[in-house]
Amino acid sequence: MAPRRQSGALGAAGTLQTICFLWLAVLSTCLMAAKVSPLIEKVDDHKELKKLTRTRNNVLVLYSKSAATAERPLKLLSDVAEAVKGQGTIAWVDCGNSESRKLCKKMKVEPASKKNGVELLHYKDGAFHVEYERPETFKSMVAFMRDPEGAPLWEENPEAKDVVHIDSEKV
Repeated sequence: MAPRRQSGALGAAGTLQTICFLWLAVLSTCLMAAKVSPLIEKVDDHKELKKLTRTRNNVLVLYSKSAATAERPLKLLSDVAEAVKGQGTIAWVDCGNSESRKLCKKMKVEPASKKNGVELLHYKDGAFHVEYERPETFKSMVAFMRDPEGAPLWEENPEAKDVVHIDSEKV
């Protein structure tokens, strides 16, 4: 009988380990689906957004019609937020969320009317500055966040597509 008790104890421990493993697998899958950089501020309230834009002087806000439509832009913005850490702030407002819907109405933002369901607005020194209309690429967004009033990158200009820059070192 002693071996059966050990077997039963090991069986219970094995079952507990299996349950813990499955629970961790499900939890990690859920976290990966909603993976957003901790550098991106999630805003649900008008007062929160107002405070954010007043306390930070360079804020890019992603308004999305749902969390699903924001998934791809959030991945890109997570990388951008890492690159401009300390120089600019990136925030996200999910207009599909019941709490944030009021904020979107108050700000007169309609991301559902946009082609990809997201709208990027820039706030500078506490006030609305400009709608982001440059290409949604890492290089372009980082350049914009570092100098929001500067000219777009020359690579983005369709007329400059035939221009080739040659790097040369003077001896």
